Amino acid sequence: MMGIASIRSHGWIADGGRLARAVVGLLALTGCASLEPTGHTAPAPVDGLAGLRPPALGQQWVYQVRDLYTGRIIDHLTETVEAVEPEVRITRQSERHGVLPPEIQRPWGHFVQDAQWDRPAAFSAPAPAWPERMGTTRWSGEYQIGGASDFRYRWAQTMQTAQWESTPVAAGTFVALHYRVNIHYAGPEDYYYVDSEREASVWLAPEVGRWVLRRARGVRYAPGHGSADQDDALQWELLSWR
Repeated sequence: MMGIASIRSHGWIADGGRLARAVVGLLALTGCASLEPTGHTAPAPVDGLAGLRPPALGQQWVYQVRDLYTGRIIDHLTETVEAVEPEVRITRQSERHGVLPPEIQRPWGHFVQDAQWDRPAAFSAPAPAWPERMGTTRWSGEYQIGGASDFRYRWAQTMQTAQWESTPVAAGTFVALHYRVNIHYAGPEDYYYVDSEREASVWLAPEVGRWVLRRARGVRYAPGHGSADQDDALQWELLSWR
């Protein structure tokens, strides 16, 4: 699947409880699949986030998708702006999986449907697609699995800006805002898991109007002896854009 989807490993801690889950989560989210920066600190653009290139019909971004556990390239993803009114609709085509659910923003910069994960999340109210300001941006609400169910699940996300960085990727080197996203959510698997968490590091380049690098992974906590299941850890790196 294109996104944080399949279970990678299953571990058990003998004494259980919240502390055990916290230890497992710390190990899962700071392991070999690093989300840390690869560039160098750069001066902020004159217009900062306000200078982000607005969407226009035909804009396109092509990414290579890498498995951060194995280091192998596993897919290529093409995202294209299909509409800008009354909503920004971005189609998504995977070389491996074919047509994927679209990303929908209304207004621009706010997700109505976030399709970056294994299941598209259709939100009850628009959720920030990137930080609204330097510092911390928080949002909580409910989501439905796009096109699959009317049932609503909880979603709480925190975005924390890090710094502006000179970020080298296959498409070139860009001045990008590096920020981190932490999400706690519930889903249809919650008959088994007591909590699910996702973490991403994102490099958003105003010149490109989108992220040039994105790394994401997740962990799900099971009841009992503090067990945790790790999801896929993936990287999307920009190859070309227009």
